[in-house]
Amino acid sequence: MFKTIVNGILHRIRNYFITGMVVIVPIILTIFVVVWVWQSLDNLLPSFIPVDILPRYSGLGIILLLALILFSGWVFTSILGRVVLEFSENLLKKLPILRSIYSLLKQVSETLLSHKSNAFSQAVLLEYPRAGAWTIGFVTANPRGELLEKLPPGNEYVIVYVPTTPNPTSGFMLIVARDQIKPLDMPVEQAIKMVISLGIV
Repeated sequence: MFKTIVNGILHRIRNYFITGMVVIVPIILTIFVVVWVWQSLDNLLPSFIPVDILPRYSGLGIILLLALILFSGWVFTSILGRVVLEFSENLLKKLPILRSIYSLLKQVSETLLSHKSNAFSQAVLLEYPRAGAWTIGFVTANPRGELLEKLPPGNEYVIVYVPTTPNPTSGFMLIVARDQIKPLDMPVEQAIKMVISLGIV
């Protein structure tokens, strides 16, 4: 009887601890990232603007960064801005190493940040990494060009991104037949939360 009571208390304590971790850890990490970015930008600012030109205030770096982003967006939506942007891109595309880096970063930013982006269009279930084991993946596109030509005929194929847990920014790109995946009704955001939380959320 006493052992049962103790086990029950310990079980409740463990559940409270796990629940507290799930709630507190994301908050702490978010605050840490915000503070780190805040301080990093403040420390980086003197490298570009002398103190005698612009006094130093905490948070000034991130304010100026946001202002620069807004100003750039405003400039490059104008005709002159688009001409300058096109000229700069053509110049970067002629430089061997910078060309590859710029093209990759541009494609990633356009895919993830553009409001017209349909990246991660659908959450699906598929058998991976072996038969009988299922994981969550995200349909990103349909294979085209040489990829589609080299795939075995007779099937409709899709490109599926399988993220790792708990870091969904790394993972595996798989090309699978559409009949090998099971579409999920849950929103993509909910599926990502499930991946990050190890299936707890």
